[in-house]
Amino acid sequence: MLIAVIVLLILLLFLALGGLVAFLCACLRRDRYLESGFLAADNPKYAYVQSCMQAQAELQNSPHEDVWLTSFDGKKLHGVLFPNGQRERFVLMMHGYHSCPAYDFGKLARFYESLGYGLLLVTQRAHRESEGRLITYGGKEQYDCLFFCRHLAARYPACKIILHGISMGGATVMLAGALDLPVHVKGLIDDCGYSSAFDEIAYTARQRMHLPVIAVRAANLFSRLLTGVCWHNVSVPEAVRRNTLPKLFIHGEEDGLVPYEMGLANYKAAAGEKTFISVPRAGHAAAHLTDPEKVEKALRVFTETVFAKTGE
Repeated sequence: MLIAVIVLLILLLFLALGGLVAFLCACLRRDRYLESGFLAADNPKYAYVQSCMQAQAELQNSPHEDVWLTSFDGKKLHGVLFPNGQRERFVLMMHGYHSCPAYDFGKLARFYESLGYGLLLVTQRAHRESEGRLITYGGKEQYDCLFFCRHLAARYPACKIILHGISMGGATVMLAGALDLPVHVKGLIDDCGYSSAFDEIAYTARQRMHLPVIAVRAANLFSRLLTGVCWHNVSVPEAVRRNTLPKLFIHGEEDGLVPYEMGLANYKAAAGEKTFISVPRAGHAAAHLTDPEKVEKALRVFTETVFAKTGE
């Protein structure tokens, strides 16, 4: 009996240690830079990301300013505002996991600029200039998005805002859609966002680390303990059911990081006007890389339609 208890305690200890390691691997801040091997030169996205960085560098020649906000839990958060002569039409952009605005939105930001929109590019907590050590997959980031929306609304009282997120940023803006957003927010765009934090972490842990779901459950306990966020509660389908803002979903059919089925699940659960753009042959966060004409047409139609609505 004693031996059985000892064995059980040892197993629980290993499970706890494994859960802690899994939690840290999933959530700990890790700023990566292209010049330091973020992507190998033979990666299909390498040239695209370089072109995004070049586009971002060119965008810096436009009038812009740093925006610094303090989150609800005291983190100093960074964004860059490009007014582009606008006071009415703005796109607020949230990048993905372990990425940054330049990598994810350099070329799309220039595209939006060409349409005459003002831009606010947000650096998510625990990334680059923004403070924080732990990523919460939208659990807390959704409130950061809310704060930046309030900042834009206060600065431009007559403005309309569309939120555009990619990967974790896509989940973030859809989660934010269920919060008490300013009435200035008129539409949401989710490019390859996951359905829930738990499902995404479990999928990645299984595919990349061959970890069983019990290890992810243990990691989730550490998330609840150390961040106050339960991954099961970070649910995009639940969020999109609770608001009727127009929504555009974009997902690559060969996404190996956030399964295509998650994007479909988010779309099917969404209330209100909604559109789903499927991009064949596109991997994760590569829809615009794979078919820029299709993606830009969808973005142009959606944004122009949403911004053109009056009295709402």
